[in-house]
Amino acid sequence: MVMNIDVIEPLDRIRISSNEIKNNKISAIYKHSVDQANEQQQLFVGLTNGDLLIYNAVKDTFLEESGQVSLADTRTILVSSAISISTHSSYQDIKRLFRGHENRSYKLANMFSNITKDGSSINKIESLPISPTKLIILITTLNSLEIFEIVGNHINQIYHVPDSKNSLSFYVLYNDRRLFFVGTKKKLTIFQIINKSRNIFQFNKLKEVVMKDKIRSIDKFDEDSIIIGLVNNYVICEFADFGVSSLAIEKNDNMLSQGTSFSYFGLSSSTPVMWTIQISDDLFLLVKDTQIVKIDRRNGPSMILSSIKLSGIPIEVLFIYPIYLFVVYPKKIEIVDVTSGDLIQKLGHSINSGHSSIILTNSVISIASGADILQFNILPFQAQIDQFLSISGKGTLGNIKDPRNDLKYMGIEKAITLVSNIDDANSLFNDAKNKLMKLRYLYSLKATLLFESYSKYHEALVDISSEWLVSFADVLNLFPAFINGQLRSKGVTSDGNENKKNSSLNVIKRITVEELELNNYSESEYDTDNTTKKGMALKQPHGQSAKAQNIRKFIKAVNNLIIYLTDQRRILSTFMDKDVLTWKNIEINPSDIYPEFDGNLETVATVIDTSLFLCYFYCKPMLLGPLLRLPNNYCDSKIVNECLLSNIHNHVQQRNFKQPNFIKELLDFYYARSLHQEALEMLYKLAHDEGTIEHSNEDDNKFDDFIKGPDLTIQYLRKLTDDNLYLVLKYSSWVIDQDKNAARPIFMNDSYECESYDNTKVLQFLCKKDQDLGIMYLEWLLFASDISESLKKSKLYLQLETKLCLLYLKQLKNGKHQNDYYNKLLEILKTSQTFEPWLILKEMPTTQDKFLRLTIYIYKKLGEHEKSIDVLFNQLNDLDAAMEYCLEIYNRQQSSSLGSSLFYKLLEDLLMNYHENCELIVRLLSEHGAKIPILKTLSVLPRSFPMHKLKTFFTIEIKNTDEQVKDSHLVSQLYKVGSTNLQYKVMTLQNEGYKIGSSKQPCAICNKRLGYSVFTITKDHEVVHYGCAQSRKK
Repeated sequence: MVMNIDVIEPLDRIRISSNEIKNNKISAIYKHSVDQANEQQQLFVGLTNGDLLIYNAVKDTFLEESGQVSLADTRTILVSSAISISTHSSYQDIKRLFRGHENRSYKLANMFSNITKDGSSINKIESLPISPTKLIILITTLNSLEIFEIVGNHINQIYHVPDSKNSLSFYVLYNDRRLFFVGTKKKLTIFQIINKSRNIFQFNKLKEVVMKDKIRSIDKFDEDSIIIGLVNNYVICEFADFGVSSLAIEKNDNMLSQGTSFSYFGLSSSTPVMWTIQISDDLFLLVKDTQIVKIDRRNGPSMILSSIKLSGIPIEVLFIYPIYLFVVYPKKIEIVDVTSGDLIQKLGHSINSGHSSIILTNSVISIASGADILQFNILPFQAQIDQFLSISGKGTLGNIKDPRNDLKYMGIEKAITLVSNIDDANSLFNDAKNKLMKLRYLYSLKATLLFESYSKYHEALVDISSEWLVSFADVLNLFPAFINGQLRSKGVTSDGNENKKNSSLNVIKRITVEELELNNYSESEYDTDNTTKKGMALKQPHGQSAKAQNIRKFIKAVNNLIIYLTDQRRILSTFMDKDVLTWKNIEINPSDIYPEFDGNLETVATVIDTSLFLCYFYCKPMLLGPLLRLPNNYCDSKIVNECLLSNIHNHVQQRNFKQPNFIKELLDFYYARSLHQEALEMLYKLAHDEGTIEHSNEDDNKFDDFIKGPDLTIQYLRKLTDDNLYLVLKYSSWVIDQDKNAARPIFMNDSYECESYDNTKVLQFLCKKDQDLGIMYLEWLLFASDISESLKKSKLYLQLETKLCLLYLKQLKNGKHQNDYYNKLLEILKTSQTFEPWLILKEMPTTQDKFLRLTIYIYKKLGEHEKSIDVLFNQLNDLDAAMEYCLEIYNRQQSSSLGSSLFYKLLEDLLMNYHENCELIVRLLSEHGAKIPILKTLSVLPRSFPMHKLKTFFTIEIKNTDEQVKDSHLVSQLYKVGSTNLQYKVMTLQNEGYKIGSSKQPCAICNKRLGYSVFTITKDHEVVHYGCAQSRKK
């Protein structure tokens, strides 16, 4: 396959004057930069008679040769090359391109006649950089190697390499040693060049090595060695010790079947033409006649058979950075892609192969033959890329529908290969990130072509688009609008006719929703590759097979799109966590891959997630739930609502197309996105939708009733916390209006959400709805909820309990729930100690005995017990309850005197009408008279009171007094016994003593002698220093 791409174009022609060349021909050329900036250049021309011509060039002539230049500038200044040179078949045709563009700016500076001395042709001219100040050149002829020094208008021979007929040479600076290698026949001679004096060089022979075969090439292999090509082998010579060893390589079983590593070269001739071409630091091409192999040093030297096929034995082989091999044959020139072997450019010529010289200097290839030097400029990389991307048509494989037979696809591949091999620092990119972005663009072109023209969906969307972060906008543009989240968010649901016409090759983009719904695919039939699975054929009406096939392709494409979008979500999530993503060892920012969104990552997330939702909705509805429940999904809520509610009541369609009803998935989505108001508003509209039709299927009617009922709203409300309490109150209103009992599952459950509510706000809301709901809520909150115990520790409990009592009172006064609420209120007042008594007492009616009885407990809480007695006896005439009340107070701890005074007060009240209350007074004194001091009782009784009726009272009182006297006597005797025992213990302790033998007796703690210091006794009856004992206590 010939790509017909111009890698080189005519630059100019240098014509050597007949007065200078005479009857000779050019046999060798060399370009030498006088300075490092390459602003002054000399052209060395060697002739067939041994003459050396040196030309100086003005700046403008070689300005374009200093590097990659713009194509436009080259064509304007030097030559018009609008016609591709690929179309020219002969050398004469090519020479015509240079007419009117001859370069006459080179001026002869020096001419040195017959420097070979024997009139032999100069075959090669090289610079020998052994001096920083002098120009030293190496002249190679058929018979010798000569080294010259050029000083002004003089040339001086400084060394003649002995026995150098048909020799090859190589110079290298290694560890400050200037080494010069000369290969002659089978002998390799190594010289070291030293300065004998400032201006005199000396060539010292270090070593001679004899090879097994003749030496055909010498080239640098790495920083420490050279590679030497022999007739039938390659060897490595180390700079350190000049040791020679065979090139150790790993054998390739598919390529090598014989014992010798290089036996594949064969024996084409006794003097084969050989080149060693360095492609990169680790890749070499070994060229021998028509055969090429690749040496890869990255994982130990390995040999790979090159894909390049040479059509004949070349005259010259050059490497054009970064991927081309420039091969000159006797009648043609070919430029070949070294990575694939594809022919990129071809042109014919009639160069005399016996007397020609071809060199590559910077970006200029110079071909010298006869009296002409034709110079070709290597096109800038961007110009090459543009050409690769512009070609189209079929290849040489006939009508086979294969990307490799598509020149457009191959052009994109070549552009990718070219860019991949250009150095990051090249001016085309300036840095590695820009190079990566360039490759990303090229891969997006490749993915688009594979998708649209070859239905390779997995390769396009997963292998390429996911790996190379291809823009989601470009990927979504391959699909119809109804699945494109970016277009749907703008209200576009279908592609226009113009777009459909332009996408005629892309069957995916032409699919419509209607066509998709008419084809019943189960999810088990979904796959992601572009092969047809056995057993997947569906029964389709006659004439529908092509459409069904397109639908199947669409399903496969969407499944691969899901993988791509899922990977995009992962990348976007990384960007949201941190602003930098490491991709292919390069740090990139969101602006690098989402430039059109100006850093608005949420907009990007909305497009990606909405598109992913649409993929699931139309092709994998059973997987919608997991997506919509993700807390970090950014699906467009309007689109989600529109899609999921589109057929909520169309149960026949749901059954036919195996589509579930999505109401729960929709609610999950709203909840995960915290779009609670939208969710509750939707449920409200569904519940109040009057347009629902009756279905023949009773189950369908039940489902519609379920949708219209409050259950879904209740379920959703129960998941909301106090942060959304205003929504709970707002949207529970219509639910409670339908059924008051619905307040219980919403506001009275033991969930975390319910217990987090602001109780005061909930109470106000429920009381406004119905006082009974308020009572129900307070009863649950104070007595049944899990937070009741924690509430008791707060002031809020007092307020809520008081509020409950007031609500009970209010409902009782209104005549509602008389027995139930009264008993509950009585129980609270009777047992609780936390309510606010004055507020309740203020609202308590006193016109009815049942309410008066409640005030007793309020007075008790206030400590106004006399008022309680007054109510019980004077207002309710309930002596039993009054005595029971007094007894309860009397039995309280440390409240007997208070209880006694209450009994006395009750006695006084009875004595006010003692004639009527005589029996009651007798009863009080008989049962509780002992709790009142007898003197107080006797002093208050009227003289006319019938004392004989108090016989029982006095009997009990005398008995109790007698028991008290006896008890007092017993206690007195016990005290005496205790005092005697205590006196005995004191005397015993006083009689105890501890003997100290002498002042030298040691302390039990510090082991020092006690001496005459203060000492004490420990618990273990040991004598110790007082200070030691105190220290131990600390």
